[in-house]
Amino acid sequence: MANTLRLAICQMLIGSDRSANLAHAGQLVAEAAQNGARLVVLPEIFSMPYRTNLMVKLAEVCPGPTTVYLADLALSNRVILVGGSIPEKDEEGRIFNTSFIFDEQGLVIG
Repeated sequence: MANTLRLAICQMLIGSDRSANLAHAGQLVAEAAQNGARLVVLPEIFSMPYRTNLMVKLAEVCPGPTTVYLADLALSNRVILVGGSIPEKDEEGRIFNTSFIFDEQGLVIG
């Protein structure tokens, strides 16, 4: 029998409360892992409404609160986690729509 990889793609309604969005994402990742998923994918800009004015205001340098949370999720659930995407801010203040991928040890692999 060929090797198989069970994956989960999480869809979620996004609200204006970043903490609530992260908590909801955490619940979805945990549920996916409990159901046997080894690879879990979150939606694009899952931590806030997809509005450019909010992205500028709430963008994070990385590592930052959201990427640390995602790393912890990957580690605690022992999954490869595609962290959807988040607005990332570089040292010069430019904003990027960045997707981070974490392995089962919570390390950034992509």
